Amino acid sequence: MLEAAGMAGEGGPFTPRRLAFIPIVFFLVVPGLLLSSTLVPVPSFHVCLSSLTLNMYNFNGRNNSPQQTEPRDDPAGRVHVVEEDVSYVPPGTETQTGQGKKKSIQYAIGMVQEQIRGLRSPARNRTCQGDACGHMCEGKGIFVYDLPAKFNRQLMKGCVDILPWMNFCEYITHQGMGQPVPKLGRSWYKTNQFSLEPIFHSRIMKHPCRVLEEDKASLFYIPFYAGLNVLQKNFQNASVEEKDQLGLQPVEWLKSKRSWIQNEGKDHFMALGTLSWDFRRTGGVWGSNFLELKEMQNPVKLIIERQPWHPNDVGIPYPTSFHPKTDKEIRRFQSKISRSKRRIHVSFAGAGRPNLTDNVRSFLIEECSNNSSLCTYLDCKSGSCMNPKTVIKLFMESEFCLQPPGDSPTRKSFFDSLLYGCIPVIFDPFTAYYQYPWHLPEDHTLYSVYINQEQVKQGKVKVLTTLQSISAKQRKEMRRYIISELMPQTVYANPNSNLHRFRDAFMISVDNLINRPSCGGEVLTDRPKFYRFG
Repeated sequence: MLEAAGMAGEGGPFTPRRLAFIPIVFFLVVPGLLLSSTLVPVPSFHVCLSSLTLNMYNFNGRNNSPQQTEPRDDPAGRVHVVEEDVSYVPPGTETQTGQGKKKSIQYAIGMVQEQIRGLRSPARNRTCQGDACGHMCEGKGIFVYDLPAKFNRQLMKGCVDILPWMNFCEYITHQGMGQPVPKLGRSWYKTNQFSLEPIFHSRIMKHPCRVLEEDKASLFYIPFYAGLNVLQKNFQNASVEEKDQLGLQPVEWLKSKRSWIQNEGKDHFMALGTLSWDFRRTGGVWGSNFLELKEMQNPVKLIIERQPWHPNDVGIPYPTSFHPKTDKEIRRFQSKISRSKRRIHVSFAGAGRPNLTDNVRSFLIEECSNNSSLCTYLDCKSGSCMNPKTVIKLFMESEFCLQPPGDSPTRKSFFDSLLYGCIPVIFDPFTAYYQYPWHLPEDHTLYSVYINQEQVKQGKVKVLTTLQSISAKQRKEMRRYIISELMPQTVYANPNSNLHRFRDAFMISVDNLINRPSCGGEVLTDRPKFYRFG
Protein backbone atom coordinates (compact mmCIF):
# COMPACT_ATOMS: atom_id res chain seq x y z
CA MET A 1 0.00 0.00 0.00
CA LEU A 2 1.23 3.47 -0.79
CA GLU A 3 1.08 5.32 2.48
CA ALA A 4 -1.28 8.28 2.37
CA ALA A 5 -1.58 7.88 -1.36
CA GLY A 6 1.94 9.19 -1.46
CA MET A 7 1.50 11.51 1.52
CA ALA A 8 3.93 9.62 3.72
CA GLY A 9 5.06 7.03 1.23
CA GLU A 10 8.29 5.14 1.03
CA GLY A 11 10.68 5.02 -1.86
CA GLY A 12 8.45 2.51 -3.61
CA PRO A 13 6.01 -0.34 -3.28
CA PHE A 14 7.23 -3.31 -1.29
CA THR A 15 9.00 -5.94 -3.30
CA PRO A 16 11.57 -8.43 -1.98
CA ARG A 17 13.19 -8.22 -5.39
CA ARG A 18 13.91 -4.51 -4.99
CA LEU A 19 15.37 -5.03 -1.54
CA ALA A 20 17.64 -7.77 -2.76
CA PHE A 21 18.71 -5.75 -5.77
CA ILE A 22 20.09 -2.74 -3.90
CA PRO A 23 22.99 -4.38 -2.04
CA ILE A 24 23.93 -6.55 -5.00
CA VAL A 25 24.36 -3.79 -7.53
CA PHE A 26 25.78 -1.33 -5.00
CA PHE A 27 28.82 -3.38 -4.16
CA LEU A 28 29.26 -4.83 -7.59
CA VAL A 29 29.99 -1.35 -8.88
CA VAL A 30 31.26 1.05 -6.22
CA PRO A 31 34.35 -0.80 -5.02
CA GLY A 32 35.33 -1.41 -8.63
CA LEU A 33 35.26 2.30 -9.34
CA LEU A 34 37.70 2.81 -6.54
CA LEU A 35 40.42 0.85 -8.32
CA SER A 36 40.80 3.62 -10.87
CA SER A 37 43.56 6.11 -10.08
CA THR A 38 41.44 8.92 -11.52
CA LEU A 39 37.73 9.49 -11.52
CA VAL A 40 36.70 11.93 -14.26
CA PRO A 41 32.98 12.47 -14.67
CA VAL A 42 30.85 13.16 -17.68
CA PRO A 43 31.62 16.48 -19.39
CA SER A 44 27.94 17.17 -20.03
CA PHE A 45 27.21 17.13 -16.32
CA HIS A 46 30.46 18.89 -15.47
CA VAL A 47 30.87 17.46 -11.99
CA CYS A 48 34.51 18.40 -11.61
CA LEU A 49 35.99 15.93 -9.15
CA SER A 50 39.73 16.38 -8.85
CA SER A 51 41.93 13.37 -9.48
CA LEU A 52 41.62 11.06 -6.54
CA THR A 53 44.52 9.07 -5.22
CA LEU A 54 42.68 6.10 -3.85
CA ASN A 55 45.02 4.54 -1.34
CA MET A 56 42.74 2.52 0.86
CA TYR A 57 40.93 5.10 3.01
CA ASN A 58 42.70 8.21 1.70
CA PHE A 59 41.10 10.68 -0.71
CA ASN A 60 43.48 13.52 -1.66
CA GLY A 61 45.54 12.75 1.41
CA ARG A 62 42.61 12.89 3.83
CA ASN A 63 41.80 9.96 6.05
CA ASN A 64 38.16 9.00 5.52
CA SER A 65 38.19 5.93 7.66
CA PRO A 66 34.83 5.63 9.44
CA GLN A 67 34.79 6.27 13.13
CA GLN A 68 34.31 3.24 15.30
CA THR A 69 32.59 5.04 18.14
CA GLU A 70 29.01 5.49 19.19
CA PRO A 71 27.09 8.51 17.89
CA ARG A 72 28.42 11.59 19.62
CA ASP A 73 26.97 15.01 20.30
CA ASP A 74 28.59 18.25 19.21
CA PRO A 75 28.34 21.35 21.41
CA ALA A 76 24.90 22.05 19.93
CA GLY A 77 23.70 18.61 20.96
CA ARG A 78 23.17 17.31 17.43
CA VAL A 79 23.93 13.77 16.42
CA HIS A 80 26.67 13.20 13.84
CA VAL A 81 26.81 10.49 11.20
CA VAL A 82 28.87 7.45 12.04
CA GLU A 83 29.79 6.11 8.63
CA GLU A 84 30.07 2.48 9.68
CA ASP A 85 26.27 2.45 9.83
CA VAL A 86 25.09 1.34 6.40
CA SER A 87 22.36 -1.03 5.37
CA TYR A 88 24.19 -2.44 2.34
CA VAL A 89 26.23 -5.60 2.68
CA PRO A 90 28.58 -6.55 -0.19
CA PRO A 91 27.73 -9.80 -1.99
CA GLY A 92 30.46 -12.36 -1.82
CA THR A 93 31.52 -11.23 1.65
CA GLU A 94 29.45 -13.78 3.51
CA THR A 95 32.63 -15.73 4.29
CA GLN A 96 34.60 -12.60 5.12
CA THR A 97 34.99 -11.45 8.68
CA GLY A 98 36.67 -8.64 10.52
CA GLN A 99 38.75 -6.08 8.68
CA GLY A 100 38.27 -7.47 5.17
CA LYS A 101 34.53 -6.92 5.26
CA LYS A 102 34.82 -3.58 7.06
CA LYS A 103 37.27 -2.24 4.51
CA SER A 104 34.94 -3.08 1.63
CA ILE A 105 32.14 -1.09 3.21
CA GLN A 106 34.35 1.77 4.38
CA TYR A 107 35.98 2.16 0.99
CA ALA A 108 32.64 2.28 -0.84
CA ILE A 109 31.11 4.79 1.59
CA GLY A 110 34.16 7.04 1.29
CA MET A 111 33.75 7.06 -2.46
CA VAL A 112 30.08 7.96 -2.26
CA GLN A 113 30.89 10.80 0.14
CA GLU A 114 33.51 12.20 -2.21
CA GLN A 115 31.17 11.99 -5.15
CA ILE A 116 28.29 13.76 -3.40
CA ARG A 117 30.70 16.58 -2.54
CA GLY A 118 31.51 16.83 -6.22
CA LEU A 119 27.83 16.96 -7.09
CA ARG A 120 27.23 19.60 -4.44
CA SER A 121 30.10 21.90 -5.47
CA PRO A 122 28.45 23.26 -8.64
CA ALA A 123 25.30 23.97 -6.62
CA ARG A 124 26.98 26.62 -4.49
CA ASN A 125 25.99 30.11 -5.59
CA ARG A 126 24.40 28.77 -8.77
CA THR A 127 20.81 29.76 -8.02
CA CYS A 128 19.70 33.19 -9.16
CA GLN A 129 17.59 35.55 -7.09
CA GLY A 130 15.15 38.31 -8.09
CA ASP A 131 16.15 40.43 -11.10
CA ALA A 132 19.29 38.36 -11.67
CA CYS A 133 17.12 35.56 -13.04
CA GLY A 134 16.31 37.66 -16.10
CA HIS A 135 19.87 37.18 -17.42
CA MET A 136 20.25 33.48 -16.66
CA CYS A 137 19.02 32.36 -20.10
CA GLU A 138 21.52 34.32 -22.22
CA GLY A 139 23.09 31.73 -24.51
CA LYS A 140 21.64 28.92 -22.45
CA GLY A 141 18.43 27.88 -24.15
CA ILE A 142 16.54 24.68 -23.31
CA PHE A 143 14.92 22.71 -26.13
CA VAL A 144 12.08 20.33 -25.26
CA TYR A 145 11.74 17.40 -27.65
CA ASP A 146 8.27 16.74 -29.00
CA LEU A 147 8.34 13.00 -28.46
CA PRO A 148 5.54 10.84 -29.85
CA ALA A 149 2.59 10.68 -27.43
CA LYS A 150 3.19 7.04 -26.50
CA PHE A 151 6.23 8.11 -24.50
CA ASN A 152 4.32 10.49 -22.21
CA ARG A 153 0.71 11.56 -22.86
CA GLN A 154 -0.56 8.06 -23.62
CA LEU A 155 1.06 6.76 -20.44
CA MET A 156 -0.95 9.36 -18.53
CA LYS A 157 -4.15 8.23 -20.27
CA GLY A 158 -3.43 4.67 -19.13
CA CYS A 159 -3.30 5.77 -15.50
CA VAL A 160 -6.09 3.36 -14.45
CA ASP A 161 -3.72 0.44 -15.04
CA ILE A 162 -0.56 1.85 -13.46
CA LEU A 163 -1.16 0.44 -9.94
CA PRO A 164 -3.56 -2.46 -9.47
CA TRP A 165 -4.75 -1.52 -5.95
CA MET A 166 -5.77 2.08 -6.66
CA ASN A 167 -7.02 4.42 -9.36
CA PHE A 168 -3.87 6.35 -10.11
CA CYS A 169 -5.66 8.85 -12.33
CA GLU A 170 -6.86 11.12 -9.52
CA TYR A 171 -3.26 11.52 -8.38
CA ILE A 172 -1.75 12.71 -11.69
CA THR A 173 -4.45 14.92 -13.19
CA HIS A 174 -3.92 18.71 -13.23
CA GLN A 175 -0.49 18.44 -14.89
CA GLY A 176 0.70 15.77 -12.48
CA MET A 177 -0.40 17.44 -9.24
CA GLY A 178 -3.54 15.30 -8.83
CA GLN A 179 -7.02 16.29 -7.78
CA PRO A 180 -7.32 19.51 -5.73
CA VAL A 181 -8.02 19.19 -2.00
CA PRO A 182 -9.98 22.40 -1.34
CA LYS A 183 -10.48 21.59 2.35
CA LEU A 184 -6.74 22.04 2.82
CA GLY A 185 -6.53 25.21 0.72
CA ARG A 186 -6.27 26.21 -2.90
CA SER A 187 -2.63 25.16 -3.24
CA TRP A 188 -3.16 21.58 -2.08
CA TYR A 189 -3.52 18.51 -4.28
CA LYS A 190 -3.62 14.71 -4.08
CA THR A 191 -0.09 14.39 -5.38
CA ASN A 192 1.46 10.95 -5.64
CA GLN A 193 5.09 10.30 -4.79
CA PHE A 194 5.72 8.99 -8.34
CA SER A 195 4.31 11.99 -10.21
CA LEU A 196 7.55 13.88 -10.87
CA GLU A 197 7.61 13.29 -14.64
CA PRO A 198 4.39 15.11 -15.65
CA ILE A 199 5.03 17.84 -13.05
CA PHE A 200 8.51 18.50 -14.38
CA HIS A 201 7.34 18.36 -18.00
CA SER A 202 4.59 20.91 -17.32
CA ARG A 203 7.06 23.26 -15.68
CA ILE A 204 9.82 23.01 -18.29
CA MET A 205 7.35 23.86 -21.05
CA LYS A 206 6.91 27.28 -19.40
CA HIS A 207 10.51 27.90 -18.38
CA PRO A 208 11.85 31.29 -19.54
CA CYS A 209 14.93 29.64 -21.05
CA ARG A 210 12.91 27.37 -23.32
CA VAL A 211 13.67 27.86 -27.02
CA LEU A 212 11.73 26.50 -30.00
CA GLU A 213 14.70 25.89 -32.30
CA GLU A 214 17.25 23.18 -31.62
CA ASP A 215 20.23 25.19 -32.86
CA LYS A 216 19.58 27.85 -30.22
CA ALA A 217 19.71 25.38 -27.35
CA SER A 218 22.54 24.34 -25.06
CA LEU A 219 20.39 21.85 -23.13
CA PHE A 220 17.87 19.30 -24.38
CA TYR A 221 15.04 17.84 -22.30
CA ILE A 222 13.75 14.33 -23.03
CA PRO A 223 10.07 14.11 -21.90
CA PHE A 224 9.89 10.32 -21.56
CA TYR A 225 7.79 9.16 -18.60
CA ALA A 226 9.93 6.09 -18.00
CA GLY A 227 8.85 5.85 -14.35
CA LEU A 228 5.15 5.58 -15.13
CA ASN A 229 5.96 2.99 -17.77
CA VAL A 230 8.04 0.79 -15.47
CA LEU A 231 5.48 1.04 -12.65
CA GLN A 232 2.73 -0.18 -14.94
CA LYS A 233 4.79 -3.01 -16.41
CA ASN A 234 6.05 -4.22 -13.03
CA PHE A 235 2.56 -4.68 -11.63
CA GLN A 236 1.20 -6.19 -14.82
CA ASN A 237 3.75 -8.99 -14.47
CA ALA A 238 5.03 -8.11 -17.92
CA SER A 239 7.99 -9.98 -19.36
CA VAL A 240 11.41 -8.36 -19.28
CA GLU A 241 11.18 -7.88 -23.03
CA GLU A 242 7.94 -5.92 -22.62
CA LYS A 243 9.45 -3.80 -19.84
CA ASP A 244 12.45 -2.90 -21.96
CA GLN A 245 10.66 -2.34 -25.26
CA LEU A 246 9.33 1.19 -24.75
CA GLY A 247 12.65 2.41 -23.39
CA LEU A 248 14.52 1.26 -26.48
CA GLN A 249 12.29 3.24 -28.82
CA PRO A 250 13.08 6.82 -27.67
CA VAL A 251 16.77 5.93 -27.69
CA GLU A 252 16.54 4.93 -31.34
CA TRP A 253 14.49 8.06 -32.06
CA LEU A 254 17.09 10.29 -30.39
CA LYS A 255 20.02 8.66 -32.19
CA SER A 256 18.66 10.00 -35.46
CA LYS A 257 18.66 13.61 -34.19
CA ARG A 258 21.55 15.91 -35.06
CA SER A 259 21.26 17.51 -31.63
CA TRP A 260 21.99 14.14 -30.05
CA ILE A 261 24.69 13.07 -32.48
CA GLN A 262 26.77 16.24 -32.14
CA ASN A 263 27.45 15.68 -28.45
CA GLU A 264 26.38 12.06 -27.89
CA GLY A 265 23.62 13.14 -25.52
CA LYS A 266 25.98 14.81 -23.05
CA ASP A 267 23.90 17.98 -23.10
CA HIS A 268 20.60 16.10 -22.60
CA PHE A 269 18.64 15.55 -19.40
CA MET A 270 15.43 13.93 -18.20
CA ALA A 271 13.33 13.64 -15.06
CA LEU A 272 12.47 10.20 -13.71
CA GLY A 273 9.66 9.70 -11.21
CA THR A 274 10.70 6.49 -9.52
CA LEU A 275 13.94 4.99 -8.20
CA SER A 276 17.14 4.56 -10.15
CA TRP A 277 17.10 0.86 -9.25
CA ASP A 278 13.85 0.43 -11.20
CA PHE A 279 15.71 1.21 -14.44
CA ARG A 280 18.89 -0.77 -13.79
CA ARG A 281 17.86 -4.39 -14.07
CA THR A 282 20.88 -6.57 -14.67
CA GLY A 283 19.24 -9.84 -13.65
CA GLY A 284 15.92 -11.14 -12.41
CA VAL A 285 12.60 -9.68 -13.49
CA TRP A 286 12.04 -6.44 -11.54
CA GLY A 287 12.28 -3.19 -13.48
CA SER A 288 13.68 -2.31 -16.88
CA ASN A 289 17.20 -1.94 -18.24
CA PHE A 290 16.62 1.62 -19.48
CA LEU A 291 19.46 3.28 -17.54
CA GLU A 292 21.78 0.39 -18.27
CA LEU A 293 21.66 1.16 -22.00
CA LYS A 294 24.94 2.53 -23.31
CA GLU A 295 23.21 5.58 -24.77
CA MET A 296 21.71 6.51 -21.40
CA GLN A 297 25.06 6.92 -19.64
CA ASN A 298 25.67 10.46 -20.92
CA PRO A 299 22.41 12.31 -20.19
CA VAL A 300 21.77 13.76 -16.72
CA LYS A 301 19.00 11.96 -14.83
CA LEU A 302 17.06 14.04 -12.30
CA ILE A 303 15.54 11.37 -10.11
CA ILE A 304 13.82 10.96 -6.74
CA GLU A 305 16.39 8.35 -5.60
CA ARG A 306 19.78 8.35 -7.25
CA GLN A 307 22.19 5.53 -7.87
CA PRO A 308 24.88 6.33 -5.28
CA TRP A 309 27.92 5.89 -7.49
CA HIS A 310 26.72 7.43 -10.75
CA PRO A 311 27.59 11.15 -11.16
CA ASN A 312 24.89 11.62 -13.81
CA ASP A 313 22.17 10.58 -11.38
CA VAL A 314 21.15 13.64 -9.37
CA GLY A 315 18.58 13.25 -6.61
CA ILE A 316 15.83 15.85 -6.53
CA PRO A 317 12.91 16.00 -4.06
CA TYR A 318 9.86 13.80 -4.12
CA PRO A 319 6.73 15.81 -5.01
CA THR A 320 4.58 16.75 -2.03
CA SER A 321 0.98 17.95 -1.93
CA PHE A 322 1.73 21.68 -1.65
CA HIS A 323 1.97 23.51 -5.00
CA PRO A 324 1.97 27.26 -4.34
CA LYS A 325 1.33 29.84 -7.04
CA THR A 326 2.77 32.93 -5.36
CA ASP A 327 5.37 34.03 -2.84
CA LYS A 328 2.49 35.16 -0.63
CA GLU A 329 1.11 31.62 -0.41
CA ILE A 330 4.52 30.33 0.69
CA ARG A 331 4.93 33.06 3.30
CA ARG A 332 1.41 32.44 4.58
CA PHE A 333 2.11 28.72 5.01
CA GLN A 334 5.49 29.42 6.63
CA SER A 335 3.69 31.57 9.16
CA LYS A 336 1.09 28.89 9.79
CA ILE A 337 3.54 26.08 10.48
CA SER A 338 5.73 28.39 12.58
CA ARG A 339 2.76 28.99 14.89
CA SER A 340 1.75 25.32 15.04
CA LYS A 341 1.63 23.88 18.56
CA ARG A 342 4.02 20.93 18.80
CA ARG A 343 2.23 18.85 21.43
CA ILE A 344 3.72 15.53 20.21
CA HIS A 345 7.41 15.05 20.90
CA VAL A 346 8.06 12.22 18.41
CA SER A 347 5.92 10.60 15.73
CA PHE A 348 6.26 7.90 13.10
CA ALA A 349 3.86 7.43 10.20
CA GLY A 350 4.62 4.22 8.36
CA ALA A 351 4.10 0.50 8.13
CA GLY A 352 6.17 -2.25 9.68
CA ARG A 353 8.26 -4.69 7.71
CA PRO A 354 7.45 -8.02 9.42
CA ASN A 355 9.25 -10.02 6.73
CA LEU A 356 12.44 -8.03 7.35
CA THR A 357 13.28 -8.90 10.93
CA ASP A 358 16.49 -6.86 10.87
CA ASN A 359 14.80 -3.66 9.67
CA VAL A 360 15.07 -0.84 12.19
CA ARG A 361 11.35 -0.07 11.81
CA SER A 362 10.28 -2.90 14.09
CA PHE A 363 12.54 -1.57 16.86
CA LEU A 364 11.20 1.96 16.41
CA ILE A 365 7.58 0.83 16.41
CA GLU A 366 8.13 -1.14 19.60
CA GLU A 367 9.87 1.73 21.38
CA CYS A 368 7.24 4.21 20.23
CA SER A 369 4.31 1.99 21.18
CA ASN A 370 5.76 1.37 24.64
CA ASN A 371 6.13 5.11 25.28
CA SER A 372 2.87 6.58 24.05
CA SER A 373 3.23 9.69 26.20
CA LEU A 374 6.30 10.69 24.20
CA CYS A 375 5.72 9.06 20.81
CA THR A 376 2.74 8.65 18.48
CA TYR A 377 2.72 5.83 15.94
CA LEU A 378 0.41 6.06 12.93
CA ASP A 379 0.17 2.58 11.42
CA CYS A 380 -0.22 3.01 7.68
CA LYS A 381 -1.23 -0.62 7.26
CA SER A 382 -4.56 0.25 8.81
CA GLY A 383 -5.27 2.71 5.99
CA SER A 384 -5.06 5.74 8.29
CA CYS A 385 -2.37 7.33 6.14
CA MET A 386 -4.68 7.37 3.14
CA ASN A 387 -6.32 10.43 4.67
CA PRO A 388 -4.01 13.40 3.94
CA LYS A 389 -5.47 15.44 6.79
CA THR A 390 -4.45 12.76 9.30
CA VAL A 391 -0.80 12.82 8.25
CA ILE A 392 -0.67 16.60 7.97
CA LYS A 393 -2.13 17.05 11.46
CA LEU A 394 0.34 14.55 12.94
CA PHE A 395 3.40 16.14 11.33
CA MET A 396 2.33 19.71 12.13
CA GLU A 397 1.92 18.79 15.79
CA SER A 398 5.20 16.84 16.09
CA GLU A 399 8.64 18.05 17.13
CA PHE A 400 10.45 15.10 15.51
CA CYS A 401 9.38 12.75 12.70
CA LEU A 402 11.13 9.38 12.45
CA GLN A 403 12.29 8.61 8.90
CA PRO A 404 13.69 5.05 8.82
CA PRO A 405 14.39 3.36 5.47
CA GLY A 406 11.60 1.21 4.08
CA ASP A 407 11.67 -0.74 0.82
CA SER A 408 14.51 1.56 -0.24
CA PRO A 409 16.56 4.18 1.65
CA THR A 410 14.57 7.26 0.58
CA ARG A 411 11.07 8.30 1.69
CA LYS A 412 8.61 10.87 0.45
CA SER A 413 7.73 11.28 4.11
CA PHE A 414 11.11 12.94 4.63
CA PHE A 415 9.99 15.83 2.42
CA ASP A 416 6.57 15.85 4.06
CA SER A 417 8.27 16.38 7.41
CA LEU A 418 10.24 19.35 6.02
CA LEU A 419 7.03 20.76 4.55
CA TYR A 420 5.25 20.69 7.92
CA GLY A 421 8.18 21.87 10.03
CA CYS A 422 8.82 18.52 11.72
CA ILE A 423 12.50 17.80 12.35
CA PRO A 424 13.37 14.57 10.46
CA VAL A 425 15.24 11.83 12.32
CA ILE A 426 17.44 9.90 9.90
CA PHE A 427 18.75 6.36 10.43
CA ASP A 428 20.48 5.76 7.09
CA PRO A 429 22.66 8.42 5.40
CA PHE A 430 21.35 7.26 2.02
CA THR A 431 17.88 8.50 2.98
CA ALA A 432 18.89 12.12 2.40
CA TYR A 433 22.54 13.05 2.94
CA TYR A 434 23.89 11.19 -0.12
CA GLN A 435 20.87 11.91 -2.31
CA TYR A 436 19.97 15.59 -2.77
CA PRO A 437 23.11 17.75 -3.17
CA TRP A 438 21.34 20.67 -4.86
CA HIS A 439 18.49 21.02 -2.37
CA LEU A 440 19.96 20.11 1.02
CA PRO A 441 23.02 21.64 2.73
CA GLU A 442 26.12 19.63 3.45
CA ASP A 443 25.73 20.30 7.18
CA HIS A 444 22.83 17.98 7.92
CA THR A 445 22.78 18.99 11.58
CA LEU A 446 21.10 22.24 10.52
CA TYR A 447 17.84 20.43 9.77
CA SER A 448 17.95 16.80 10.97
CA VAL A 449 19.05 14.40 13.67
CA TYR A 450 21.04 11.32 12.72
CA ILE A 451 20.93 8.18 14.87
CA ASN A 452 22.93 5.05 14.11
CA GLN A 453 20.40 2.37 13.21
CA GLU A 454 22.76 -0.46 14.09
CA GLN A 455 23.10 0.81 17.62
CA VAL A 456 19.33 1.13 17.87
CA LYS A 457 18.96 -2.50 16.85
CA GLN A 458 21.68 -3.56 19.30
CA GLY A 459 19.96 -1.72 22.14
CA LYS A 460 22.90 0.64 22.66
CA VAL A 461 20.88 3.77 21.86
CA LYS A 462 17.33 4.68 22.84
CA VAL A 463 15.81 6.95 20.23
CA LEU A 464 13.39 8.74 22.53
CA THR A 465 16.06 9.39 25.15
CA THR A 466 18.38 10.81 22.48
CA LEU A 467 15.69 13.15 21.17
CA GLN A 468 14.68 14.27 24.66
CA SER A 469 18.26 15.45 25.20
CA ILE A 470 17.96 18.05 22.43
CA SER A 471 16.99 21.35 24.00
CA ALA A 472 14.00 23.48 23.09
CA LYS A 473 16.36 26.21 21.87
CA GLN A 474 18.12 23.79 19.52
CA ARG A 475 14.81 22.49 18.20
CA LYS A 476 13.64 26.03 17.58
CA GLU A 477 16.80 26.84 15.59
CA MET A 478 16.46 23.73 13.46
CA ARG A 479 12.77 24.35 12.82
CA ARG A 480 13.42 27.95 11.84
CA TYR A 481 15.97 26.77 9.28
CA ILE A 482 13.62 24.11 7.91
CA ILE A 483 10.70 26.51 7.53
CA SER A 484 12.58 29.54 6.20
CA GLU A 485 15.22 27.84 4.03
CA LEU A 486 14.36 24.26 3.13
CA MET A 487 10.59 24.19 2.82
CA PRO A 488 10.36 26.63 -0.14
CA GLN A 489 13.14 24.90 -2.07
CA THR A 490 11.87 21.35 -1.63
CA VAL A 491 8.31 21.86 -2.91
CA TYR A 492 7.19 22.04 -6.54
CA ALA A 493 5.23 25.20 -7.34
CA ASN A 494 2.11 25.16 -9.50
CA PRO A 495 2.89 25.13 -13.26
CA ASN A 496 1.04 28.46 -13.43
CA SER A 497 3.02 29.94 -10.55
CA ASN A 498 4.65 33.34 -10.49
CA LEU A 499 7.36 33.25 -7.83
CA HIS A 500 9.88 36.05 -7.38
CA ARG A 501 11.34 35.79 -3.91
CA PHE A 502 11.54 32.00 -3.68
CA ARG A 503 13.14 29.34 -5.87
CA ASP A 504 11.30 26.01 -5.66
CA ALA A 505 12.63 22.49 -6.21
CA PHE A 506 12.13 22.67 -9.98
CA MET A 507 13.81 26.07 -10.35
CA ILE A 508 16.83 25.03 -8.29
CA SER A 509 17.23 21.87 -10.39
CA VAL A 510 17.16 23.77 -13.69
CA ASP A 511 19.33 26.61 -12.32
CA ASN A 512 22.05 24.10 -11.53
CA LEU A 513 21.79 22.42 -14.92
CA ILE A 514 22.05 25.74 -16.73
CA ASN A 515 24.90 27.13 -14.63
CA ARG A 516 27.04 24.07 -14.23
CA PRO A 517 30.78 24.71 -14.70
CA SER A 518 32.86 23.17 -17.47
CA CYS A 519 35.35 20.38 -17.13
CA GLY A 520 36.65 17.63 -19.35
CA GLY A 521 36.32 13.91 -19.01
CA GLU A 522 35.02 10.67 -20.36
CA VAL A 523 32.08 8.51 -19.42
CA LEU A 524 32.72 5.40 -17.36
CA THR A 525 30.46 3.01 -19.22
CA ASP A 526 32.00 -0.36 -18.41
CA ARG A 527 30.69 -2.05 -15.28
CA PRO A 528 33.71 -2.80 -13.05
CA LYS A 529 34.20 -6.15 -11.40
CA PHE A 530 33.56 -6.52 -7.68
CA TYR A 531 36.76 -6.08 -5.72
CA ARG A 532 37.27 -7.90 -2.47
CA PHE A 533 39.47 -6.34 0.16
CA GLY A 534 41.39 -8.33 2.70
